[in-house]
Amino acid sequence: MNTFSLCLVLIIFLIDLNVISSQSVSVGGDVKPNTLVIAFLVRNKAHTLPYFLTLLENLNYPKQRIKLWIQSDHNVDNSIEILDAWLSKVSSSYSSINTHFAPSPPTEFKDEEGPTHWSESRFTHIMRLREEALMYSRETWADYLLFIDCDVFLTYPDVIQDMVSKNYPLVSPVLQSSGLYSNFWGGMTSDFYYYRSDDYESILFRKEKGCFKVPMIHSCVFIDLRYQSTDKLSYLPEKVPGYHGPHDDIITFALAANLSGIPLHVCNENTHGFVMVPLERDTPLESDESQLTNIKLEVLLTGPPLSVSESLSRFVKKSEKTSWGLSRTYLINLERRPERRKRMMDCFDVLGLEVTVLNAVDGR
Repeated sequence: MNTFSLCLVLIIFLIDLNVISSQSVSVGGDVKPNTLVIAFLVRNKAHTLPYFLTLLENLNYPKQRIKLWIQSDHNVDNSIEILDAWLSKVSSSYSSINTHFAPSPPTEFKDEEGPTHWSESRFTHIMRLREEALMYSRETWADYLLFIDCDVFLTYPDVIQDMVSKNYPLVSPVLQSSGLYSNFWGGMTSDFYYYRSDDYESILFRKEKGCFKVPMIHSCVFIDLRYQSTDKLSYLPEKVPGYHGPHDDIITFALAANLSGIPLHVCNENTHGFVMVPLERDTPLESDESQLTNIKLEVLLTGPPLSVSESLSRFVKKSEKTSWGLSRTYLINLERRPERRKRMMDCFDVLGLEVTVLNAVDGR
């Protein structure tokens, strides 16, 4: 057989092999979506959990391909009761659920000055738990891992597919807040302090749209574990070669990514959701409920109100509407603009304010 004949036979063989391979896939039906672990830690978040869990449940990703990893401890509220109620309704829908709920007391770490104080032992605890979630995802051969805080509200149901489509090892959706806070840093100093870069507000408020390389992402982090480089990611300083940063989970993780040559990206083509601002050290937990009210109003600027699933509605505080000490408050609105009226009424519902509606007249 001459060289030409040999090449022709080889080409025919490869074509036949490709046809057989394509047929073998089609016979079995569509390829299953990749597996996803969603990991989150819960502490004193009874006020956000009904909204957070409802939005989590409504994500457009097959639940049978999702594994949940949830840990909760040191609570002074009924966070665990809410988690148990939710899991009793949805557990059969998900691929698997790994939970550890530690009863309280204790409600604080020994070196804490209060539930909003991030002491060294609290950081150590959080870093260890995040590392456990990372190792669990690797050991169970998950394709993706979503680390998310339970005061993040993913109002864009297709956010998972959106992050998958970017094909980045590490990526976060840009999240809005009631101010300039978000889930990424535009800049970081050489001694690991935050600074606001010139393009920060353009990215946050979507004046420029796309994906952007940043030094820090947190609160909602999507990891594509299929990349071998992600094997070097860690939340533990002792696992990061030459680590010389602070005792902090998000900085340790960011530096581990940097040392592994993994860029951090944020993407803002869509309004993906919202994040609450962490409370200051001496701020009472009750202030977080006021902040939740602000977030609910922010949500109404771009979409429908935050909803709560039926199984969780009993955990939402419902206050009676009042006049706020005013004689009367009026909403004057054109009947032909019902969407504006509904949005305003939704705002008044959030605020708990009684209003009287008057139909406006503009001569048409």
